[in-house]
Amino acid sequence: VYPDLLWQPDTDVSPEFLGVDGIWDGSNVAGGEGAKGEGVLVGILDTGINMDHPSFAEVGPVDGYVHTNPFGADVYKGLCSTIPDNYVCNDKLVGVYAYVDEPIVGEDASDHGSHTAATTAGNIVSFDFSGAMVTISGMAPHANIIAYDVCHDDGCPNAATVSAVEQAVVNGVDVLNYS
Repeated sequence: VYPDLLWQPDTDVSPEFLGVDGIWDGSNVAGGEGAKGEGVLVGILDTGINMDHPSFAEVGPVDGYVHTNPFGADVYKGLCSTIPDNYVCNDKLVGVYAYVDEPIVGEDASDHGSHTAATTAGNIVSFDFSGAMVTISGMAPHANIIAYDVCHDDGCPNAATVSAVEQAVVNGVDVLNYS
């Protein structure tokens, strides 16, 4: 018999909950390098990304961390390179690709891709949540991101996903998240 407990959603302590706080303080990474994902390029295979969200700003809104583009200043990948007026990347979000046909490709219409990207490598951000100020963060807030839009309303076609993985290898992505 177990008591009926009421638990609350709590995503702001994910590193501690998962036991990876050593990544944040640098104690569990080679030579202390790469704390909070610094120097890591993350590929997100999902529904696209909300390019102007603070989680993907080039300067961390809370900690002031200034991201460095691994490809060099003003060098972006995918749609940010081929259509820079419509797809604006920065030193945090360094690329956006689209492999499915949607009204606006690359941009996240369902918010799922933005959610998983922020959970994986989103900046540390603070905001008002029902009257309480909360601070949340991705697991690797100092990592860079490339978003690969491989899903539409009906799902995520294998052909789109395989193409995105192949491009991620070409891009030199260190970690892929396919939620």
